[in-house]
Amino acid sequence: MVTIKRQLCSLAITLMASTAVANPTLLGLSTQMSLDEQIATLTNQGFECRQTTALLDLARHTCRQGESVVEPNAERIRFSCEVFEACTMTYDALAQLLADNGVVSDVAPEQEEMNMLGNVVKINKACGRTPTNERLCVREKVSYTSGQVTPEVELSAEQ
Repeated sequence: MVTIKRQLCSLAITLMASTAVANPTLLGLSTQMSLDEQIATLTNQGFECRQTTALLDLARHTCRQGESVVEPNAERIRFSCEVFEACTMTYDALAQLLADNGVVSDVAPEQEEMNMLGNVVKINKACGRTPTNERLCVREKVSYTSGQVTPEVELSAEQ
């Protein structure tokens, strides 16, 4: 069953990669694109995009297609696990699958610390570089209501 799930996820990643095999992307998105270009690309693929106001009056864009969520941004683009049909996978398994499909170079494990309500929480992630030298990380995302841990993908221009 795990092998079938991995094959389906691999197929989903392959189908979403750009047609240019030498430069696979995630849904055709890049942080090198303007926010308007990112939103147009997602809208053309059937995503419904909305702008909301987050904390400190910062604008935030969220694009949805069914359960799949993409958050386009000039510096970082976030993809929910539903985009890859990979919510039952671990973060490191999804990162390796992206590497196996040429979306990202070899991935290396990392940890980041976040302050959550006065507690320091360590978040595991695996990161690598895309063919266009963008940083791609797959990290553990914890639902604070259910406690469920799922992978989340973040693409950034970070060096």
